[in-house]
Amino acid sequence: MLEVVYPYFLFIGLPILLIAALFRWFSYKEPVYRYSSLLPLKALMYRGQWHTIIPFLLRLLALTSICLALARFREPDERTKVPVKGVDIMLVFDASGSMQLIDDRSTERSRIDIARDEAIKFIKKRVNDPMGLVIFSGVAVTRCPLTLDKHMLEELLKQTTVETIPVEGTVLSDGIIVAANRLKKSKAASRIMIVLTDGAPSPNDINPKVAVDLAKKLGIKIYTIGIGAPDGGWYFNNFFGWQQHRTQYNEQLLNYYAKETGGSSFTARNPQELEKIYDTIDLLERTEHEMPVYARYLEYFMYFLWAAALLLLAELLMTTLIWVRL
Repeated sequence: MLEVVYPYFLFIGLPILLIAALFRWFSYKEPVYRYSSLLPLKALMYRGQWHTIIPFLLRLLALTSICLALARFREPDERTKVPVKGVDIMLVFDASGSMQLIDDRSTERSRIDIARDEAIKFIKKRVNDPMGLVIFSGVAVTRCPLTLDKHMLEELLKQTTVETIPVEGTVLSDGIIVAANRLKKSKAASRIMIVLTDGAPSPNDINPKVAVDLAKKLGIKIYTIGIGAPDGGWYFNNFFGWQQHRTQYNEQLLNYYAKETGGSSFTARNPQELEKIYDTIDLLERTEHEMPVYARYLEYFMYFLWAAALLLLAELLMTTLIWVRL
């Protein structure tokens, strides 16, 4: 598939060239010179305007070719597809209100900040793994489908806050089902999801057995992470100062999701434990299958550069010949 590496050269450069061309065509006026004799210009007078129009068009086409070259059109060489180690991974991320609680007041980092930072570290390690993101609170939504564009995934994760889904609740099973549907069409040899939450599911959540049965049917392994200090987290109230709020994830339920699908269940009380959990999952989930990762790309910018060079040379020769004939 043809792709453009630097599309802003098209979005910015081509409109500028178009505006310049329109200005030159409709508003530009040739300079007026005074000569004591018009004999040297007689030949030019009989040629009409082609001596200025054609060089201008050649220069315009040359600049357009340069813009196209800078945009860098390319396509992957499908003959260089290489096998890499990796799996298809969906991150299922709790974005409910309780995730803004702070477990360690000395750092004042909320649970969602810690979870987000450690997830990004994990994403950076899995360079060749397609990954996606589902977030949930009172509802579950896909934040990012499976992608190899890790920069985009990281940006979407950084922008995820407890206000991204302004619906109260924790629909854990809903989140798992949404992620399972995203992995349904995956052709990878191994498919997993990493579910992170700090609270028990809401009463309106789907029956966990439905989510587990779907994951088992699709061959998806679930890793669960319960995050938060055992005695609850803290939040700052403008009137009463620091207040403690107890939240408790359902450890038995998280074990059920993991055990039934062949995964593992973990508990993270602090950033260090969460980092070790992601490291453990990173070591456990390594399998070899073929993915569309290419060793070489077919680049087309040189064709546009050669075209620009030939057009500029043609303009130079034409301008030179006109003045020589004068």
